[in-house]
Order: sequence, then structure tokens, then C-alpha cells
Amino acid sequence: QNEAKKAVEVAERLRWIIESISLDYYGEKVGCTASLGIAILQKGEEEEDLIRRADQMLYRAKENGKNQVAISPQDT
Repeated sequence: QNEAKKAVEVAERLRWIIESISLDYYGEKVGCTASLGIAILQKGEEEEDLIRRADQMLYRAKENGKNQVAISPQDT
């Protein structure tokens, strides 16, 4: 639980930093956002499964409106 909480806090800080970036694109200001998926490696879990779960959470964050963090339910 503690690892998951820390991971979400770091991801939210990263998301906030990215959101605060404003780029100049041919004279127009363009904002940035990030969707992040989190999964915590479980004992005995294969790396491929970890990546698959994190990828699923990335797509969940995008489906839920983008610019947010989603963590695998089994990690909370």
C-alpha cells in the first residue's frame, strides 16, 4: 500500500509539472498534459505482466478523460 501511495504521489507531481509546461508552436501557446498508468511489481509476477497492467492503467486514465493517473486495483 505504501509503495502504491508513493508511486501515485510521484506520478501526480510529474503530471502537474508537465501540465504547467507551455510550448510555443508557430507563435501559438500549446499546453501539455500527461496520462500515466501505474502498476507495482507483485511477488512472483513476470515483468511482461507488470508492463501489461501498467499499460492497461494508462489506457484507463485516457478513457477517463486524460491528464490523470490510474493505478491497478490490485496495487491499492
